[in-house]
Amino acid sequence: MTRFVLMPHLQGKGHRVRCDTLGSALLSMDHKAQVTLALRSDVPLAESEWTVLPTVRSPLKRTWAIIRANVLIEDGVAFIDFRVRFMKRLGGKLVLVVQPAGFSTEPVVRESLQAADLILVPYPAVLFRPKSPLSEFLWKVRVIPPVFSVESVIREPLTDRLLVYVSVSRPTDGLSSILEATREELAGELGRPVNFEGEVGGHRGSDAHARSLSRCHVVLTQGTTMAFEAAALGIPIVTLPHPNVPEQVEVAQALQAARFAVQVLGEGLTSSGLSAAILEALRRPPVNASETVRSGTTDAVRLLCEVANSHGGADPSHRPSLSIISTNYNCAHALRKHLESIYAQFREDEFEYVVVDNRSRDESPDIFRDWARDHPNFSWLSRRCTRGRGAKIAVRYSSAPFILAVDTDTVYFRILRPFVDHAVSSFSRYAVQAIYAGVFPRFLWRIVEGRTNFNVGADFDMWMRLHRIGRMKWYPVRMGENLRGPWPRDSPDYLSVRYRKPERVLRLVRREFDKLLHLEYTDWDLHRVWEANAIDLGLGPTESTWFGEKRPRGLIEQGKGFALAALEALRG
Repeated sequence: MTRFVLMPHLQGKGHRVRCDTLGSALLSMDHKAQVTLALRSDVPLAESEWTVLPTVRSPLKRTWAIIRANVLIEDGVAFIDFRVRFMKRLGGKLVLVVQPAGFSTEPVVRESLQAADLILVPYPAVLFRPKSPLSEFLWKVRVIPPVFSVESVIREPLTDRLLVYVSVSRPTDGLSSILEATREELAGELGRPVNFEGEVGGHRGSDAHARSLSRCHVVLTQGTTMAFEAAALGIPIVTLPHPNVPEQVEVAQALQAARFAVQVLGEGLTSSGLSAAILEALRRPPVNASETVRSGTTDAVRLLCEVANSHGGADPSHRPSLSIISTNYNCAHALRKHLESIYAQFREDEFEYVVVDNRSRDESPDIFRDWARDHPNFSWLSRRCTRGRGAKIAVRYSSAPFILAVDTDTVYFRILRPFVDHAVSSFSRYAVQAIYAGVFPRFLWRIVEGRTNFNVGADFDMWMRLHRIGRMKWYPVRMGENLRGPWPRDSPDYLSVRYRKPERVLRLVRREFDKLLHLEYTDWDLHRVWEANAIDLGLGPTESTWFGEKRPRGLIEQGKGFALAALEALRG
């Protein structure tokens, strides 16, 4: 196991977002990695506002995390003390994430650069002009593209209403008043409505951030991450560096010199000066930065894993990009068609398929053996398990950063592949569940600890845990045709001819027990939950009903229903 500890700068939004992005990617790339965010107790934002990763805040826990780290990543914080030195003596590695300019003259900065095993500079290579003291340690510097907080943004047609997206985490006094006066001046000068949206001194969630980037006319930002995201999308940029933060000032000057942005600083920070800067940014021809500015998340994770490999960390190279997992019990009637429908849509070198068979009594094991012989990326295990535990085992034996959970009794339509592509590219930090298939980033699966040991509702239970942390999306479109086998289509699963009579009763008992564990959702409007978090990928007709249509019954009603169901199972 490799312990990664990330320490973001106290104030900067970009530092926090980058640590969250890198930590999530590390969890997805290395299933044996342990990731912790070490935060000072005076960090102004609650963790729930910007991350779902494990965090430590108290001085004692921070010290313990730093000392035990295999790789300590300091983002925007170049410091070294007795804890970092002790960590290094134990064989740990120190990684600094910095900008190419704006360094403090404090001796600890030079000492940190000297002690670092790797220095990452997330900055466009075409703009990289290192200054002292960084220029003295270029042999350990790796320049990578900026690490973005959003993976994919589709720009919408611009409206007549001018929309200025504001992102300033460390505002100067009176900035809010200046922004309001600027809005009024622009509206008067342009003769059109002007809106300012965003955050001044706060943190904007990733969904709202991506939505604003998709439709704004100009970005008004203090930080470099936001500026590079806007540049990648061809959005005009105005920078407002904090005068007391040398890193922001020097980076803003570099962006203005390269005509990436218009800078407003010092005496220019007035409503008239800001209005003039916004108008200048809008008049400039857009910078075609798509080839020079891209997200460097993959580059950063690769380099961090190389550092970790000296501690026995897993090498992420040569891994598939997708792990398909499933559990199976007596589904031989559908297995071959199911497997053919999967393999017809994905190249074998880009995915692995791991299935856990619950000691099937039909021809399922023979089908699995034949398929594994002809397909090297297919593996199966025989375990006595529930559906939830089987999925957990399959994930443990897989390795890709994204997990596609499927059903072995379902034959998938050709829209499965585009669904997976959309989920991975546009919702890489969310779980996305369609009907009969779901895509889960591995880091999220690990954070909520996967599926529980249920036969009924294992998937639903996991959806709700993901929903509680704000990382669940639903896509109400059928991904395939479910082949339930030679029993009545509308009958419960426990009445299936796959099961012997005693097994039917046992499955009924287990079903009722699992349902009792979901009584906390009795008062939830589940239909509204998934409908409010539904997305539209345009791949097929959406369903108006899914789950949550039937209100959960009380204990007395459940008891009566169980008695009738048990009699039906025994008669069958």
